[in-house]
Formats: sequence, C-alpha cells, structure tokens
Amino acid sequence: VGFLINPKHFDALDALLKRHSNVDVIIDHFGLCSSKEGGLETNESLKKLLAMARHLKLYVKLSEFSRASSESYPYRDLHPWVHALVRAYGANRLMWGTDFPYIMEQCGYKRGLEVLRHEIQGISSEDMEWLLGKTAEKVFGSWS
Repeated sequence: VGFLINPKHFDALDALLKRHSNVDVIIDHFGLCSSKEGGLETNESLKKLLAMARHLKLYVKLSEFSRASSESYPYRDLHPWVHALVRAYGANRLMWGTDFPYIMEQCGYKRGLEVLRHEIQGISSEDMEWLLGKTAEKVFGSWS
C-alpha cells in the first residue's frame, strides 16, 4: 500500500502499522519531510520518519529531492538524510523514485539519478543496487 502523506499524518500511520504489521507499506517522497524544518539533528518530521523504521514492512521512496531540499541541485542538505535512512531502514527498504513528470521540470532524469549515484558519497555498491532497483523488485515483483 502506498502513502503520499505529510508528516502530520505520521502518528496515524504509525498506529496503522502497529495494527497491520504484515502489510507492505510505502511512504512516497521522503514522507514530504522538508529540510526547511531543519537539519538531521533538529528536523522533528525526519526524526519521526526515522523512528518508524522499527516497522519492518515499511519502505520509503527517496524521491522528489528538489521539493524536500532547501538547496538547488545536487541537494547537499539531503545527503545526510539518505545516509540516516540507510542506517535506520537498510537499503533493502528504500527505493529511488523519479516523481515523473515533475522531475523533467526540476533537474531531469540524468541529474536526478546522478544525485544518488555520484553526488551522495559513501553508499556501497550493494546498497546502491537495492536503492536503484532491487527494493522495488522485492516489493512490486519482477518485470520479466
């Protein structure tokens, strides 16, 4: 089940996840958290998103970087977020997304992909495989 929700709904989602712990749930677009609310240490919305990693069937889409970020490409203020999400959830519960068609207006597919592949340093090749396809295949199934 996919959710396009904002942080004010995290408590309700948390309660729902407790009652239905066997259901795969995906939060889109970093849960609409925004770096305008502060950095990794001070952003209460992001802290709630990280805390919900305790729900083992919860997945997060790393998508719409331009909306979540207070900065222009390559959205450096979100780089620590990605690392924190990988630590909390594991790469096997995160997936990159494009937010088509808006990515075309924001930075385009190539640059959108380069944020994850080249701009954010320190992601292992194994984790990158999960972020760029294996998690989506695990959740949605194979295209072949």
